[in-house]
Formats: sequence, C-alpha cells, structure tokens
Amino acid sequence: MRLAEEYDAAQERGEVARLGANQHREEGVAASNTLGLRRDEIHEARRLRDAERADPGVIERTVNGMVERGEEPTRGRSMAGAGPPPHARHRAA
Repeated sequence: MRLAEEYDAAQERGEVARLGANQHREEGVAASNTLGLRRDEIHEARRLRDAERADPGVIERTVNGMVERGEEPTRGRSMAGAGPPPHARHRAA
C-alpha cells in the first residue's frame, strides 16, 4: 500500500511518468519499468490501498481468517479480500 502512495505522489510531483506519457515523456522523468516496477505491481498496491481505505483492516481480517481455517495466506487469496478488481465492479453496475 505504501508503494501506491509513494508512486502516486511521485507522479504528482512529475518525477515518474503518468500513463500514456511514453510517447511524450520529458527528459529526466522515470517510467515504472526503469524503476524496476511492473504496472501490475503498482495496480495491485493501489487495489490494496483502496480496499483498506474503504474498509480499514479488511486485509488483516482476511489473512487472519485464512490462518484460523488452516489455509496458507497467499497473496492471491489475500487479494480476494480486497474485493473484485475495479474493472469488474464497473461491469456489475
């Protein structure tokens, strides 16, 4: 979640390119891949951050529930606690 906060703040400051800036990026502005980050990692961090904002503690409750049931708390299962991806929510509406 901190990744999402820091990356978004860097975009606001103009230190990191925004989506679509690959064609007209200013000199000295980094892109996610030059920082060693994949776009899906940033997207996942934003999903977790947004889920926590909407329902504080949801990720911790999800992980604790998995442990109590004897399940391994994998990233994929933890993400299920964050709810559907934003594009899936729009389709359901």
